[in-house]
Amino acid sequence: MPPKILELSNKAWLEGQSIGQKKSDITIASELGCSRRTVGGWRRKHGISLYRIPELHDKAWLEEHYLKQGKYDQAIADELGCAVATVTKWRRIQGVRRRATRIRRVCAQCGVVVLKSPSVVARNVHFFCDKDCKCVWQSKHRVGENAANWKGGPTGERKTWMQNGGRQFNTACRKRDDYTCQRCGRVFDKRSNGLSVHHKASFLEYPGLRSEEANGITLCRKCHYHIHSNEGLLLRLRWKQDALFELAGYLNTEWNEVAGCSS
Repeated sequence: MPPKILELSNKAWLEGQSIGQKKSDITIASELGCSRRTVGGWRRKHGISLYRIPELHDKAWLEEHYLKQGKYDQAIADELGCAVATVTKWRRIQGVRRRATRIRRVCAQCGVVVLKSPSVVARNVHFFCDKDCKCVWQSKHRVGENAANWKGGPTGERKTWMQNGGRQFNTACRKRDDYTCQRCGRVFDKRSNGLSVHHKASFLEYPGLRSEEANGITLCRKCHYHIHSNEGLLLRLRWKQDALFELAGYLNTEWNEVAGCSS
């Protein structure tokens, strides 16, 4: 008889492994290098019953941990020291219903009940049934001081600037760029309102550069929105660097700040 089978022929040893250490037939078989059926055959020959985990035979205990505490089968199996399949099997035998994988929440705009995954619920405070409801809600609650990019509101400076050279600045930039969006290449009629002039170095941060033609670049409305979004941040910073390089009078004082933002 092979040495490993000699261990299985020892009832005290096998009982200690199966009952004392709560090992399954698969675990014992992997340690001895034999099949699960071999271990099971010797266990039955010695009259050793499988170790039964009392918690899995208690429906109330399973409901408490699975439904109320929200533990997954894997977590319960790790806690009890058994296989996941064992927990799943006994949960079904005990009639413990499967926990819903989605969580009920209410649409912040229309009040309709929506189902969201646990990961979405963990990341968000407000929930919506569709994009239309989200847009309507944001148009009411994400404006003014509640907007993410709020900078204090209008100060009247732009209106005053437009009356004192701002219009001429916009006209000069559009004419220089041949009434063409410098990002997407779309061409507009010179009388069109679809073109905007973007200040590479911010209008608010660099008041001395507001009317410098080299600080302006012509963009269509869609590209102008993109430049001021999070997706357009890197391009916006690059254009700012280019403008400060070209306008040498501001280079020495502003370059360190720009380099720090882009690094």
